[in-house]
Amino acid sequence: MNDPRKIEEITRRIQDITHQMENRQSNIQRIERDKESRMRDYDRQLESEKREIEQLRRQIEDLKRQM
Repeated sequence: MNDPRKIEEITRRIQDITHQMENRQSNIQRIERDKESRMRDYDRQLESEKREIEQLRRQIEDLKRQM
């Protein structure tokens, strides 16, 4: 039979490891949310830059028509 102190120590270690795993999982979820948020921000920036390029192209076309 195992020593009760040893069983308690093992139980505490298991609880500690379980807690560490939960913290890691929480970190993963937070990082995933941050990633998604940043991706949305980058998508918005990209779209804005594309619109600006299109607007500049139109300006060039308008200027060429005036020639």
